Amino acid sequence: MLRQSSVDLALPVALTTLKDTINHHGAPNMPVKPEVFMKCSGVECIADINKQFEYEDNHPHGKGDSPLVSCGQTNGHNELQYIYNTKLKGFVDDPNSPVTEKKAYEALCLTCHELDSPRSRNKFYERLQQKLGVKFPD
Repeated sequence: MLRQSSVDLALPVALTTLKDTINHHGAPNMPVKPEVFMKCSGVECIADINKQFEYEDNHPHGKGDSPLVSCGQTNGHNELQYIYNTKLKGFVDDPNSPVTEKKAYEALCLTCHELDSPRSRNKFYERLQQKLGVKFPD
């Protein structure tokens, strides 16, 4: 008799929950690979996301990399923390916004995994907005 583990049984439910969490308010449906979901569902802070990526600074002091988003950056300027502070924190702090801190971290993590490096800042912001169902102010 073939037995399924509790993880196998819970995964479809968890994927549905994540899809509903990330793709709310009419945002386009973007399928999430199970292995990426597992990596991103438990993130609680930027450091949890950064640990999942290896980062090599090919543009010291930010010269030439402003159109790019780096995941895994921990020394000096932290790109994901910058994005959280400047683009997401306003939504998280707004009691009328559906974006919670957890959803913001999950969306950052998923976007890092879904876009190939080097990640275009414009594409990164587009994907993040789609995942959260929000529009960043100009």
